[in-house]
Amino acid sequence: MTQGPNSSGMVARNLNKGQPVVLMGKGGAFGDGMHYMVADKMNGGSSVNLVDPYTGGSKSANLGRLMKNTSSTVYSFGRGSGNIVSTQSAKGNTAGEENGEHQW
Repeated sequence: MTQGPNSSGMVARNLNKGQPVVLMGKGGAFGDGMHYMVADKMNGGSSVNLVDPYTGGSKSANLGRLMKNTSSTVYSFGRGSGNIVSTQSAKGNTAGEENGEHQW
């Protein structure tokens, strides 16, 4: 993974290759405070699926609007497992990996 430009085109290209993208931002889909989300796939058109690593929940967001609130973007180069899991377990411990494999 490497930090790169906040580019909707680059995010879409990565997602279309099956490569998740970590986004840090504030406002809109990120919520009121600074927060990070993982974009794991395109939902069709300009909509992306976002996974909140803290809660494990997911939602869709318009990629253009999302990028307007994005302050930092980290790109992956390999293929993820397709199952992004929460960074916290039910007990509040860091999970982030399952069966010894990174989830992105």
